Amino acid sequence: AQSIVVDQGKLENTLELGVRLGFNTSNVTNNYTEAVPNMVQAHNNWQEGLTVGALVDMNIYNCFAVQTGAFYQRRRSDYQDLLIKEGSASFEYYDGKRHANYFQIPIMASFRLKLNKYIEGQVDFGPYFAFGFGGKDKFTMYETLTNEGGGVTIVKAPVKADYFGGHGVYNSFDWGFKFGIGAMVLDHYYVGIHYDAGARNALDRSPYSATSVTGINKAWNFTLGYNF
Repeated sequence: AQSIVVDQGKLENTLELGVRLGFNTSNVTNNYTEAVPNMVQAHNNWQEGLTVGALVDMNIYNCFAVQTGAFYQRRRSDYQDLLIKEGSASFEYYDGKRHANYFQIPIMASFRLKLNKYIEGQVDFGPYFAFGFGGKDKFTMYETLTNEGGGVTIVKAPVKADYFGGHGVYNSFDWGFKFGIGAMVLDHYYVGIHYDAGARNALDRSPYSATSVTGINKAWNFTLGYNF
């Protein structure tokens, strides 16, 4: 059996630099089915992206540090939305894919537990602040139209729009909470899993003319790293 050691002694090395590289899986959940009239389906699917960055550990005790840094995240997700037009059997269906770039700054309290002489466990929690740039929202809209003979025609229209900005529907600034666990092996090699839970409405406006829509950014980050 191994014992977990909580070392409350002060460290001689107060600053420690590290790099991280890995992937994320992200999504933007929303309340479309409640807020948008006649919306019967609003599926949002997680997709993989990239996470890379550098961090600084400000070590206060052997068991506690304040951790901050700068990370680039490329986030991807896709969606399928279905609206039934009021008083008819016609519909609008949106099949889309979106991606966006974020520059993220987390500020976390990091608690360290010595599992054995080779491995140190870490538990991290704190806020993050993210600034979005670039990105696209690509979707195909399928719509049923009644022709003069009483038949139904399905019209297909591909659309490509900016993710942020004047033609985009998403806010470029986001903040929330980041928490997770990690392990430092042989004092230098790192592996970790963290979750980003957005706390701000990610939607700047509604793509479907509803007035009270909300969207929340969410992401899992899986990283490997090295501390100098």
